[in-house]
Amino acid sequence: MSAASRPLSERLQSALALHQRGLSSEARTLYLQALENDPEDFDARVLLTALEGQCKHYEDALKHITKALEIDSRDPQLHHNQGLLLFELSRFEDSVRSFSLALSLEPNLPQTLYSRGKAFAQLSDSNQAQQDFLATLESDAHFVNAWMELGNLHLKLQQHAKATECFWKGLLCEPDHAALWCNLGNALTAQLQVANAIKAYELSLRLNALDSKTHFQMGIALQSSGQAQWAQVHFKKSLALDPSVAAYFYASGLVHLQLSEWELAIEALSAGLKLNPQHAEAYYNRGLAQQQLGQYDLALESFNKALYWRADFAQAHYSRGIVFYELKFFEMAIEQYDLALQYQPNYFEALTTILPHTKSITLSLTLPVTTFSIPI
Repeated sequence: MSAASRPLSERLQSALALHQRGLSSEARTLYLQALENDPEDFDARVLLTALEGQCKHYEDALKHITKALEIDSRDPQLHHNQGLLLFELSRFEDSVRSFSLALSLEPNLPQTLYSRGKAFAQLSDSNQAQQDFLATLESDAHFVNAWMELGNLHLKLQQHAKATECFWKGLLCEPDHAALWCNLGNALTAQLQVANAIKAYELSLRLNALDSKTHFQMGIALQSSGQAQWAQVHFKKSLALDPSVAAYFYASGLVHLQLSEWELAIEALSAGLKLNPQHAEAYYNRGLAQQQLGQYDLALESFNKALYWRADFAQAHYSRGIVFYELKFFEMAIEQYDLALQYQPNYFEALTTILPHTKSITLSLTLPVTTFSIPI
């Protein structure tokens, strides 16, 4: 009789009953008592693996399942579960090995093929990931999440038409899948089919109105179609649902900037920068709002921060030059326009700003060669 097929002891049956009732602490105590009596108790290891995994104690779960596999390594499901735990711990190469061991014991395991595909995708091995997702769908053409992950893979590779096809096939299997509608919207947005994308996001939100990412993507689509006010409604909903995402604050701040709501733009962008203080574009946009309010010292500080994180940021150099010009530091302004042109030779605004001043101010300047001529 194999270790995996023995009947459970009375203690483990009692522990399992507690486990099934949601009494995790009491069940854990009995499982651990069983292991104190016999560290080689395979069933206790497997059951404790399930308990710790459900409690998201992945390191503890991994320890127990690894020991169980040392006792008996013939069960492909155990290798699969070990792969899932390694995946949760971001040990993607190790998870691929565990999934592959499971498949060596039982090749026709759609869930394992799918899970290994996800691990390959995390390792940026797009070819292997695609092969596993396709193999999953050959085994089970109604495996909805495989259609979704294959579509996401095509989306990442900018194969937008293929991504759209995958999302539609998934939706034919499960029309009420909110995430698939959202991802379809993303694929349509990438193909500039914004009106259809908005319809897809609307359907997704009807199914799950509490998904912050879908509200965010809806906001992006609405903003790109010129509906800034409605975009802001969805960005605000994203923030209400999850205020820990810097991108939501940035998006809201940009709409405030677009609507000339300078103070609100500064507030939103500053909140985002507290979450991600290395975002050059957010510093730059905050500086633009501060500049509009005549807060030149603060604007310079923001532009300086933008350039600290991205030294080749032509627009930040140009905007810093504008502030210097407003403060009547003309030579410093021209130096900034010149730097903007070094990083972006066809920067029309910098060219048209710098040229009228080159006759009245003596400064060593080398204008870059451009692809168009500007009359002086």
